[in-house]
Amino acid sequence: MLFENQLKCRCLIHSFEDAEFEYSKRSILPKESKFFLSESRSQYAPDRLIDTEHLFLEIEVDLKAKKLWGKCRQDFTVIAPVVATLRFDAVDLKVSKVLDSSGKELKFEQLEKEILVTLSSTLKAGTKSNITFEYSVVEPRAGLYFITPTEDYPKRPWQLWTQGQDQDNRFWIPCHDAPNEKATSEMKITVDSKFTAISNGKLMGEETKGSKKTYHWKQAIPHASYLITLCIGEFVEMKDSWTNSSGEVIPVQYFTLAGREEETKVSFEKTPKMMSFFSKKIGIDYPYEKYAQVVAYDFIYGGMENTSSTTQTEYTLHPREIDEDFSSEPLVAHELAHQWFGDLLTCKEWSHGWLNEGFATYFESLWTEEEHGKDEFLYEVYLNEKIYKAEDSGHYRRPIVTNVYLSPSDIFDRHLYEKGGRVLHMLRKLVGEEQWWKAIQHYAKANHSKTVETVDLQRSFEAVTGMALAWFFDQWVFKAGHPEIKGSSTYTEESKLLLINLSQTQKKTDLTGLFRLPMELKVVTARGEEKHCFVMDKMQQSFSFECAEKPLFVSLNPENTLLGSWDFDPGKEAVIAQLEKDTDSMGRVYAAKRLAKDHSRASVEALSMALSKEKFWGVQAEICATLGQIGSELCQTALLEYGIKLKHPKARRAAVQALGGFKKEKLIEMFKDLLQKDPSPLVKFEAALSIGKTKSQKGFKILSENLYKIKSFRDSADRGILQGLAEYSYLPEVGEVIRGALLPGKPIFLRRDAVVALAKFGAANPESILGTLMDCVKDSNFFVKISAIDSLEMLGDARATGVLKYISDISVEPRTKRSALTASKTLLEGKTSAEEVGKLKSALDKVSDQYKELLTRMEKIEKK
Repeated sequence: MLFENQLKCRCLIHSFEDAEFEYSKRSILPKESKFFLSESRSQYAPDRLIDTEHLFLEIEVDLKAKKLWGKCRQDFTVIAPVVATLRFDAVDLKVSKVLDSSGKELKFEQLEKEILVTLSSTLKAGTKSNITFEYSVVEPRAGLYFITPTEDYPKRPWQLWTQGQDQDNRFWIPCHDAPNEKATSEMKITVDSKFTAISNGKLMGEETKGSKKTYHWKQAIPHASYLITLCIGEFVEMKDSWTNSSGEVIPVQYFTLAGREEETKVSFEKTPKMMSFFSKKIGIDYPYEKYAQVVAYDFIYGGMENTSSTTQTEYTLHPREIDEDFSSEPLVAHELAHQWFGDLLTCKEWSHGWLNEGFATYFESLWTEEEHGKDEFLYEVYLNEKIYKAEDSGHYRRPIVTNVYLSPSDIFDRHLYEKGGRVLHMLRKLVGEEQWWKAIQHYAKANHSKTVETVDLQRSFEAVTGMALAWFFDQWVFKAGHPEIKGSSTYTEESKLLLINLSQTQKKTDLTGLFRLPMELKVVTARGEEKHCFVMDKMQQSFSFECAEKPLFVSLNPENTLLGSWDFDPGKEAVIAQLEKDTDSMGRVYAAKRLAKDHSRASVEALSMALSKEKFWGVQAEICATLGQIGSELCQTALLEYGIKLKHPKARRAAVQALGGFKKEKLIEMFKDLLQKDPSPLVKFEAALSIGKTKSQKGFKILSENLYKIKSFRDSADRGILQGLAEYSYLPEVGEVIRGALLPGKPIFLRRDAVVALAKFGAANPESILGTLMDCVKDSNFFVKISAIDSLEMLGDARATGVLKYISDISVEPRTKRSALTASKTLLEGKTSAEEVGKLKSALDKVSDQYKELLTRMEKIEKK
């Protein structure tokens, strides 16, 4: 599953830069409380007194009435020595009858979160039986979502979709709603004949009677209850196929919205190719009867990997011309990888959820490597690392595996996804390419259709490689954090030795300790390059290597294999040489970032020259960011000469973002031209924001005149304009303009960004916007609500505590509940307000501007 809210970033926006943007909105927030809230408790998998073998649903749905009627039969075998009472998870269901295998009515007690059924007679271990529920549900609070046209959005389609992960299918199915139980499933769905109903497995048949149509779906391979899906709507079916290694043709289907067929093709067309890649590498052919991707309107996640039938957000659909800005490939690859890791192999307890999400995140990157090459792959791994580090340093630190949480949703964070994937990357490099894939295949085959824990993965790797890996899993999975390395290199001509001095500087705690680090050093001389491997396992160590001549440059941790924070200084001359000559794109990224610490003219000239020659967009973007960070006039010249002419939109956006940091009114016409004419929605957004950063009257006029006038994907231009206008906190009329964008009926991305813009605009005067934001936390749209919760936390006004606590108390959606709870705690603890943070930021900006002016004067002196 992929998801996004203001705390957890990667759902609707499928680009890593946007993920960073989500965190940048929180970067001025005070540091929050630890992950382990006082309300959290240790969570364990529930007992399995019976083994549910098959779940059969017969349901009828009325979309207009937002109602479902159902019969749910569960076939089971008794596990416990003797069973007299059965327990099932169920919330918001109105159960009318419970029947045993003979049709006899059973006594039951319906509690708030469960149903207790008293059997007519006790059943002994090994007994096979079944139980049937007859029930109905009307628009439950979670799990089952009815999408209909409204007064504000009359063009919304008629749809129903379900979302079971992590434990929400209990809102429409009485079931064992935990991942430690697997069963086959079957569903007969009766709907209005104009609708299509899609579920798991193979379509066994369709039957039309009058105005009603019944679809019969059957899933043959056991799966967890949270993976059961139902989607209903007026879908257009687009057909594709994939042929497995046995020559069997597997149907590949895309159920999409009418009129969006071409965008659907762009977004999903590589699915069969991905299926071939994953099947070959994992050693198990795609295992299910079909693979469908269903486009869900207003879906509250990015995608959900329901077995054989993934639900995808409609927001992933996009035209071909902006594929580099907003590619769907990461999302499609992620959810497809889950069909093996998450569906076929399922974490036994949610605490081991990284075996689902960390795998899907890394296999998403492995697809990037296969399809787009090594540079794209390494940069994606690097950006995932940045996303994890933003959470680790700015929000909380936790082990990847922990069973202490408020709700399972709490652990679906950047530690589970991005750090989980990063750990798999290190494991791959540790054991080697051939052994890695052998171990992955061993793990997948040994646990086919089973539930797994982290120890199962460890045992597979140990069995294949012969390596003892307890230390690896202990420090990276069951403990927290990452090493912080400080070091330097020295070459001695007389002894022909290269000396590397390293220190682990991270603060040692119960969660984070000393790391054992199998490291690599690349030494490049005029004669070529050599690589040296060594292990760092102390807080301070020195290593020496024979070297016949002075290196041109040395690269510690080439290709950014190890996760860590690196402060390695080989000297400016060597860093400049690495930026120019290193064939490793991550080495060039490191060199660019290292030069940000040295603001000399020589460094800026080296960055400028590198930008003019660099071919890979990721390195281009990092160089642009470094030039913007240094911020001298020479940097500005380089960005204008090379940066805004870069071909890749994400690199060009980075150049515009860097130029926006100069806040120069003389750049406004250029930004205006980019806003109006650049084909990239990312660039349009950034150009508008850069205009606002000038805080000039000319800029205000341009932004005001262009609002709602520029057509762009996902309203990127208007969203950027709102963020730009928010910079004019001294103009009261700006607040009304932003409030206008908040009104129901406006596009959802615009409304979400308007909340953020309003919070930024009113940070210096919370009184002026507090009421509006408090109303927004009650909004019916999930993304508007979450943005408002985060914004109230940022403002730091304790008067919002009551409404936040109220939202936390009444919410069943776990992300909303936790966000509101942590925000209310922050306000009660009296953290620094946005007004105070704003004053500090303003003072720092002033010092930064003065420093940049000083650098410019020094550059002119050096030139003379």
